Amino acid sequence: MKTLQRFMTLLVLTTLLLASFAFPAFADEDTNNYVAAHWKFQNEEGYYTGSVEDDSLRFIDLTGNGNDLEVCYEGNGDQLDIFEWDVGATVGGEDGYTSASSLRFGNTWDKAKSVDPYDASQTEYSGAYVSGKYFQTVDGAPLNNVDSTTGWTVEIIFKVDKEWNVYYNRYTGLFSRQGVVESQDEPAFSMALTELFGEGSTGGYIGTDRATGLQYVHVDVNENKTNHERMNGEIYGEQWIHYMVTSDGYWLDVYVNGENVLSMAENNEIYITDSLFSWEVGVGRKLGTDQATMNPKHPEGLIRRLFCGSMAEIRFTMNYMDIEDSLYYANAVKETEAPTDEVTEPVTEAPTDAPVTEAPTAPAETRAPGVETADPTTDEGGCGATLSGAGILSALGLAVLLIRKKKDE
Repeated sequence: MKTLQRFMTLLVLTTLLLASFAFPAFADEDTNNYVAAHWKFQNEEGYYTGSVEDDSLRFIDLTGNGNDLEVCYEGNGDQLDIFEWDVGATVGGEDGYTSASSLRFGNTWDKAKSVDPYDASQTEYSGAYVSGKYFQTVDGAPLNNVDSTTGWTVEIIFKVDKEWNVYYNRYTGLFSRQGVVESQDEPAFSMALTELFGEGSTGGYIGTDRATGLQYVHVDVNENKTNHERMNGEIYGEQWIHYMVTSDGYWLDVYVNGENVLSMAENNEIYITDSLFSWEVGVGRKLGTDQATMNPKHPEGLIRRLFCGSMAEIRFTMNYMDIEDSLYYANAVKETEAPTDEVTEPVTEAPTDAPVTEAPTAPAETRAPGVETADPTTDEGGCGATLSGAGILSALGLAVLLIRKKKDE
């Protein structure tokens, strides 16, 4: 009898231990195996709440981790209708990414001038004249505390609006960390747009035949800055772009529409000036110290530019990612899948009230400069062997029945 009881006790304890691994928490240090935040700026039920017609618009973090995005405004932006639904995105050809819709950020120069008098003497410093709207992660969002020590990937699907103006929209952030590192006068992390260049439309507008470039800025925990601009690519107005920055903890790669435009060794830890600060979509910041400005100098940095264009999707993954596994190849048939003549439709994440953790991929091996990183592979067990609620109940039920049977004997 004692032997059986000991066996049953061991079975129950083992079952409970396995159950503790069934629901990984975002707060755990081992966060390098799944998507930390995911937003789809699309007119689909479950992706957002509120309305584009007012400031109630809120985009839901589809992972269930609670990193929702809320509307913020600067200057007299609360008086402006900035957001509207736009056409869907298409990048990467038949194997690429598609969406049914996107969100247009109408932060235009003309709109800003309609609610603020324009005085050139007050706008000598970049960003001294801004009225419009953007998004930031809500207070208490887990992503606000992530310094990304084990590798990460950020993907953005966007296009620049033809009304984008170099005098008003240049150096706007697409996705950036709130809070400017004083020693570098830059956000700790920013994927942004640069100056306008090329021939074409006049008056500073990009139109459809002028181009801008991309910027990647990173300040690490030692306050060392990486700042790369234009990165071997011209971004034209109304052109959909997949912009991806990925790091394995030591090596960093930047991709633009599937092309590797930058590779370098870099400390990937992100300098967090204040854990209460958020992540932002559609805004760029500087310190603004001793500069003439019409906008307030916030502790998290002076807002200098706002995004004018359309956004379809942003995904923040806690691991290095090969380009083949990115959103750019969303419709591609993987080698492990059975061949088919039909293009696989992208899977839509089902909205749910309960937190949902996206399927993980194993982190890539760290590589030395010039050495290719091994392809990340997906563990069949996901985040490790897990036991479902039904399995746990079955095991406990079996233990009880065996004990009762033994007593009856």
